[in-house]
Amino acid sequence: MKYPYAYNSAKAEGLRLQILSEEQGRGFNPVAIDTLRRAANMGDVDAAKIIAVLFMQTGNMQEALHWLKVADENGNIDATCILFDILFDLAASNGANRDDAKHYAQRIINAPYIESDFYKDHLSKATRYLLMAHFGYSNEPLDSFIGRIERLANDGDNLAQELMARFCTSRLLKKSSLAIAKKWYLLAAENGNVRAQNEYANLLLESWTEKTVFKDAFEWQEKAAEAGYSLAQFDLAGMYYVGEGVRRDVGKAVQWLRKAAEQCNACAMLNLSELLASGDGVPMDLEKSLELLKCAADCGEGNANLSLALRLLMRGDDADTLREAGYRFIVGHKICGVESKSDWRLASNQNRLADILTHVDWLKERIEKALSFYTRFPAELAQQILTLFRQRAAEYKQKIKNKAEGIVVNLHYIGPCNFKCKTCYFPCDTFMLKLESWKRIVDQIVSSVMVKRFNFAGGEPLLASPAFVQGLIDHIKSYGVEVSIITNGFCLTPEFIDRNKGKIDMIGISVDGTNEDINRQIGRATEKGEVLTNERLYELSDHIRAAGMRLKINTQVMKPTCNEDFHELICRVKPDKWKLLCTSIREDVNIDAKGFVTSEQEFNDFVERHKDLNPIVEKSQDIKNSYYMVFQYGEFVYVKGDSHKHLMPLMFGDVQESLSQMPHNKKGWDKRYGKRYSDER
Repeated sequence: MKYPYAYNSAKAEGLRLQILSEEQGRGFNPVAIDTLRRAANMGDVDAAKIIAVLFMQTGNMQEALHWLKVADENGNIDATCILFDILFDLAASNGANRDDAKHYAQRIINAPYIESDFYKDHLSKATRYLLMAHFGYSNEPLDSFIGRIERLANDGDNLAQELMARFCTSRLLKKSSLAIAKKWYLLAAENGNVRAQNEYANLLLESWTEKTVFKDAFEWQEKAAEAGYSLAQFDLAGMYYVGEGVRRDVGKAVQWLRKAAEQCNACAMLNLSELLASGDGVPMDLEKSLELLKCAADCGEGNANLSLALRLLMRGDDADTLREAGYRFIVGHKICGVESKSDWRLASNQNRLADILTHVDWLKERIEKALSFYTRFPAELAQQILTLFRQRAAEYKQKIKNKAEGIVVNLHYIGPCNFKCKTCYFPCDTFMLKLESWKRIVDQIVSSVMVKRFNFAGGEPLLASPAFVQGLIDHIKSYGVEVSIITNGFCLTPEFIDRNKGKIDMIGISVDGTNEDINRQIGRATEKGEVLTNERLYELSDHIRAAGMRLKINTQVMKPTCNEDFHELICRVKPDKWKLLCTSIREDVNIDAKGFVTSEQEFNDFVERHKDLNPIVEKSQDIKNSYYMVFQYGEFVYVKGDSHKHLMPLMFGDVQESLSQMPHNKKGWDKRYGKRYSDER
């Protein structure tokens, strides 16, 4: 038989036959079995596993065991797990095959770590079995054996303590609870058991929410990682990457990913590959990234197979590339869609891949072409794969959205403005911290408190260099936190908007007047008298909506503008919300603008004339301290009376300490960001 697949004929043919057999509703197909056997003899371990499963379905265990061993010997971890299950059951029922069960349990433990629930369940089961074997478990009644282990655990044996914890998490103890498991894991961890240190840290992260607990988890994870335990090295890298229990440090995350990858941890290979491809915390190296990705995919890491498939499709659409991409998509889908509910450690990649796969039409067409080599229904399978990506991205975004109590933080990283507004209450200072300093400030805040959104404000935030603004946007989005910008619009460009599609959630433009002469009168113009024209505003608003961003118009109602009619402008711009504010006076910055403050009647008349446009009216008491402000030196600032109060810059201080000194207007927050915010989403 001629195999047309340049990539790997045996793998591809075995997978194709499996899918066609499933679509035809056939289990044991002699023709397919014959072809699969030839593929297996050519070296296709997946084909060998498929044959074994088909023979198991017919009760031919002798043939099944033969082909499972062939697949296992060639590195198929699923076959190893199935063999362990069979021999574990035999050992439990009649005491036979204990040594063989131990052999396959050890192979599971030594295998490259992958994010598959099927594998992870067997990893835990294999570890427990080897611990039981270590303590000589044979035909002894389980209750008697557990009693013996508990006595050893109470005497300080760290392996017995770990086994007691595993009995608890697997519900083999009559009194099982997380608290009891936590107790035994902690005792084993304190006695130097690195597996227990890793398990204890993960148990804290998964089941407790206190910030102090996260710090404890980090310390135990670090102990196990420094002792050389691969799983702890991978988990520690994740804690550094997201800033969980420690200040976020992508550089250290990379260091620990490298150590875990060197020990054949497939998840570490995948995540390190993603960082090398994006240049996140490490110099970009696409060649090394692809090498790591292929290694992780060949180890059976489902997400690595999906990522590799995407890279192949981005490369081209020749037949050989499409065949390999189709194979990788199907393998990844089988692992991630069926066997595993695990998320990627670098969760932001879910959003990136989901956006690419679901919004690039030519790529969706290539996916169908790639799958057409394996199935009679490529469009249906392609839709299942795309749905998987969407679901994962949606779940991650929902986690972010569910941070209902998350704070909103204004980053006033720049003081100067190109406009000279009379009522501006931001104290202008030309000093500006570097991008790396602002990244560290963001890291400190995100690792210390739940954040709903970072809002860029000024001064004029877009006066900073494009590299600074883009770098800060990308850094914040790596956490999955929302980004918004409040600007006077003069430096805003369609190119900037298009470049940040999917990154910026909302753009707010300050528009205090509809007439160019009045705008010059109130200072909303450059030194040369240039203003943001209505025509320019209309162009920008069209681009913002086309990019899928929300648009807000902020209007400060003051004496020179209180008689203007905004109907034509607002109806043309069509913002998601139009916010009306009273002019606010701060004694320390804009005391000379008192003559611009409207009377209560003038403000109410303006609102009444425009009520058909459904404006959102905000009073000064709603705004004051309802969000948090970080000023140019990296310090939190709050409003007290009619002036600003500055706290210690975060490079010298602590986020929690600063927040504890600041008043928080919870009523104002609820009114500004609570239900209304949810409705907008």
